[in-house]
Amino acid sequence: MSTGSASHHSTPGNLDTLLHGYSFADLEQINEDPIVVTVAGHANHGKTSIIRTFTRDRKFGEVRDEPGVTQEVGFTRFILQGKTYLKLYDTPGFQYSSLAIEECGELAQIEDFERFFQDDRYRHDRLALEQARKSHIILYVIDVSQPPSERLRDDFHILSKCLVPVLPLFNFVGSERENHEQDWKTTLRRFNYHEFTRYDAHHYSPAHEQQLYKRMIEKLDDDPLHRKFLQWRSEDSRRRNEEMAKHARRAIAEMLLDCVSYRESATSVTKETRKDVEAIVVDKFRKQIQDREFQAFQRILEIYDIEPTRLHNQGDAGRAAPLWTREVFSKDSLRVFGKGVGGGVIGGATTGGTIDAFVGGASFGTGAVIGGLIGGLAGFFGTAIDKRQYDEETGTVVIQADRDMWQMLTGRAAALLKDVQHCGAASDAEFEVTTKPPHFSKKQLNDLNQIMSEIATQPRFTDSQLGRIIARPLAPRLEAQRTEFLTKIEQWLRGNLESSF
Repeated sequence: MSTGSASHHSTPGNLDTLLHGYSFADLEQINEDPIVVTVAGHANHGKTSIIRTFTRDRKFGEVRDEPGVTQEVGFTRFILQGKTYLKLYDTPGFQYSSLAIEECGELAQIEDFERFFQDDRYRHDRLALEQARKSHIILYVIDVSQPPSERLRDDFHILSKCLVPVLPLFNFVGSERENHEQDWKTTLRRFNYHEFTRYDAHHYSPAHEQQLYKRMIEKLDDDPLHRKFLQWRSEDSRRRNEEMAKHARRAIAEMLLDCVSYRESATSVTKETRKDVEAIVVDKFRKQIQDREFQAFQRILEIYDIEPTRLHNQGDAGRAAPLWTREVFSKDSLRVFGKGVGGGVIGGATTGGTIDAFVGGASFGTGAVIGGLIGGLAGFFGTAIDKRQYDEETGTVVIQADRDMWQMLTGRAAALLKDVQHCGAASDAEFEVTTKPPHFSKKQLNDLNQIMSEIATQPRFTDSQLGRIIARPLAPRLEAQRTEFLTKIEQWLRGNLESSF
């Protein structure tokens, strides 16, 4: 349960850089009178979950799928350079508003309702109302997966007596539960509430968060200093999201660059030994690609502060497993991402090293006969796929990523990034995941292919262990090339990932 002790969220860094014109005097003044926001609502509508996602704090309070979990008023503070500028309070859910109005009457004053709630049977309502009266803004959380009820009118009627702005907040708008959002809007308008904000505790949306800040700033129209710091908080949240996305795109770009420029080869290969040697080379190539992708995915989860253990429950209790957790070279992954990223791109001609890598990584076991695998997959790809990069004169076998592979790797990374960017902090047990693969247009794929094709012709930027960048410094020319290619990939990712779903 939430307790009265405070957690806090500090903003590190240079004060001058952070505040952008805000003065030390402003900090001292707001510390004396910080912004107080109270999260209220009926029992079991997700109030604590909202605070968890808003603060990115998965340890705040306690979340269970049952009413009355929050027993006390809890709060968390936002701190800048040791000064508190925002307090966010969690409250027990209202349960007896209707009874209070029935007993006290519609014309009762706030003091009448407080006296009614003094009875220990109504302790939760008393705590919630006492905290609401001390606030600058009340966020009233509504679970739109539940149909509207007349209790809402009674809650709002009592809160209106506090003379504090109330902002309805629609929770669970992005979940797969039943959605009554339109019914709630109609009901709120009947009660003369025409402003509401969507904010899903489980499916985080940066756009919805910015809208929430905008609404709260509007509610503080008579307090310039509070408006000023809430505006700063909004800008800081936006900057942090952009910074995390930037680092994630760099992790994806580095992975793609490493995988596309990587080659695995064998020499002195005769016609008699070719089949066995190719199987070994393909298996080594597959493992290096898998390891490098895994390293990139771990880095992205780290950027967004998501524990990998949160993924283990996916697939349980009817929840789908993330698309990007499927083995990279499995038939299932090829089916989902091969068709998904380009509307059947992999159904076209596929040649050389790509197919060798796919065959080596298909979930049939390394010891399987290569020829049998080719025959088994030929129908899936819709074309003959028995070509390999083999030079009989030199006896050399070379495996390298080709178009379909880098498109698949890009699609898998896009699915992961979408999931982590929209992962709310509401519960450790739930992770909303992408159920459809990305779909890139022909132009988007052509632009990607142009960049990757150029990289594929360049010298390797990684050593024989693809999972790490070369330990020794690259030659200046190679370093410059690497930086140029990374910039191109990042620009493509920035312009195309969001639009692919």
